[in-house]
Amino acid sequence: MWVNLVFCKKCGYENDDDALYCENCGTNLSSINSPSSSGRRKTNKILMVAVVVLILGISVIAGMMMISKAPVVNNTNVTNENQNTQSATQNTSNNGPEIIDSNSITGNSEIYGNFKFEWKTYKNTEYNLVIYSTFSNEVQNNLKQTGTLSMNEPGSVLITVDPKASGRSNWASTTSQQGYSTIEDFYWGYFRNQYLMKGPIH
Repeated sequence: MWVNLVFCKKCGYENDDDALYCENCGTNLSSINSPSSSGRRKTNKILMVAVVVLILGISVIAGMMMISKAPVVNNTNVTNENQNTQSATQNTSNNGPEIIDSNSITGNSEIYGNFKFEWKTYKNTEYNLVIYSTFSNEVQNNLKQTGTLSMNEPGSVLITVDPKASGRSNWASTTSQQGYSTIEDFYWGYFRNQYLMKGPIH
């Protein structure tokens, strides 16, 4: 069995490592044992303080970044039987689609019964908008739909939806731009009120 020994500084006698006093001369040995352990304790305390300060610093920086990137909230009023909730508009980078509308409604209709319909509309190009939506009622639970508005030919818009609110097949229709010069103007001036604000697209 290996035994650690502590040498007395005064007389050089070999003492057990747990001895408090030298067995030969009676000198206090605690001053020999404590520097290394107190040094470790001091290093551990400094390390713990540094880790806590680092975590707090990262938390503060992350919180500031999240606050600065929060979306701007707009209110949209509707004058039909559906209840409208707040919408958030947030610009994305110049390299990708831009969110131009985000909203949700709840309502009751003869076709769908009680329903909830949420959507986000993205502008891909001057000639193309994409609408990602979720529809729920007593029959469908969180049905995901993808709709597009595209310039079909001058003066007309192609509207597509995949899948329909029934959850089966898809739907496509071509309509005039109703006098609006761009797809985005058509969306805000006609499509949003005639389709989205009334519930799921077909």
